[in-house]
Amino acid sequence: IDAFNQLSIAKEKLSPADRLVYEILLIPYYKERLNTIKFKLIFADNCNLLNAQIRLVNEACTFLYHSSHIKELLEIILSVLNHLNSTPTHRILTLDDLSKVCDLKTPKTRIPIMNIVSQICNDRHSDIFDLKQNYNLISTASKIDLTIIKYEIEQMKQQSEQIQIWLNKFDDRIDIEKFLFDCQETLHEIFHNYQVTNDQFHKTISYFTKQTTTPLQHINMGLTGTQIGLCFQSYWYMWLTNALAGLIFIGINIGVAGFFLKKFIAKKQAHYAEPPTVQEETARRPFSASEISTHDDGAMSRASSRKSPMYPGASEDNDEFAESTLKALNAFRRRHTAEPLGVNEQLCEIAQRWAEQMARTGKLEHSPAEMRNLGRQTLGENFSASFQSELTGEKMVRKWMKEGKRYMFGFDGRKDTENFTQSVWQASREIGVGRARSEDGNWWYGVVVFDPPGNIPNHYSNNVFLPADKA
Repeated sequence: IDAFNQLSIAKEKLSPADRLVYEILLIPYYKERLNTIKFKLIFADNCNLLNAQIRLVNEACTFLYHSSHIKELLEIILSVLNHLNSTPTHRILTLDDLSKVCDLKTPKTRIPIMNIVSQICNDRHSDIFDLKQNYNLISTASKIDLTIIKYEIEQMKQQSEQIQIWLNKFDDRIDIEKFLFDCQETLHEIFHNYQVTNDQFHKTISYFTKQTTTPLQHINMGLTGTQIGLCFQSYWYMWLTNALAGLIFIGINIGVAGFFLKKFIAKKQAHYAEPPTVQEETARRPFSASEISTHDDGAMSRASSRKSPMYPGASEDNDEFAESTLKALNAFRRRHTAEPLGVNEQLCEIAQRWAEQMARTGKLEHSPAEMRNLGRQTLGENFSASFQSELTGEKMVRKWMKEGKRYMFGFDGRKDTENFTQSVWQASREIGVGRARSEDGNWWYGVVVFDPPGNIPNHYSNNVFLPADKA
């Protein structure tokens, strides 16, 4: 390497391995040159291997295509398979299937069906085993995958094309050009042989698939009663397993059908039943009236009696509800040294829409983020519900403030304290308030949205403060 003589460091002090690496690094475009050398070294070996594999598959296919012995053997195998399945079996045969003929000459194989086939071959077609050399050819060819051969040819083509792009970077480009020209011709010839072999392979498979489909009349010709009995005796465990599996499958189907039939009958009876009374409805609701204060965050289905009219006996309308909510929130915010809030009509419309949505669906959950997005950021949101008793602004806010007993000041909040922290969040300035009642009159839903939103990670210590009397 010419670069070796131009080293500017004390090369005598380098180890042989380090010196070699240093020399290689100084060669212009050393990576491309190394890849070219590697390709030149292994190209001939790869071509010879691919050609040998293609030739082997082609010879095996040609032998199969012209062999009447193989056809007779396959007819016997398919006859046995058809008899065991009680219906004609149409299989697409491969070289791997055909290579197994070598196993049939063993007198006692581990596979019972092979004993039957081998016995039939010895009795009726002993000449089938005369061409052992050709069977070994099939066995070897069956291990070759034509798809992999095609992939390797394409890889070698791509590598030669890549080297062609690098040529202008090399001083010895003339020698490489001649080598690549020879490579292209060789690869073209290999790919042509591959196409011919691939066509011959599929032609052979198609021939045997068509020629070895045995009619039902021929099935019993190669089987004696003793051979059939041997087959059933050898496969007793298979018949027992199939019978047990069938019984289990039938039992599962009956159980599933009974389950759905029971549900259908219960649903039909409920459709014609009398509407439940308020007492019955209260007894089977998911939460008691007192428990509702501790379940403000999950989806919750409400009971339905369809008897009570809308908004009976409400002590305040929605405007008064918003005013009492604002008053209660600001009272608690003053205690936690937070700025007072104001009511925004646009935010009230958003809160009212979601309160009405929860009243329709009976699910207590947060509204979708896009519903609370005003183009700046997603609004904060608190919600609450009350069963049978009217939900007032003061009652709703006090319920949220109870969460403050669980909050650790100075740290980020948790899910069971997020209503409290949002309510006293220092940066929030405006709110929207909404309230709705379910159609059956049993449930009240309240929603408050906050702008700017609270409960922002890593900002709790600057927005949620201890009460003034404890600070």
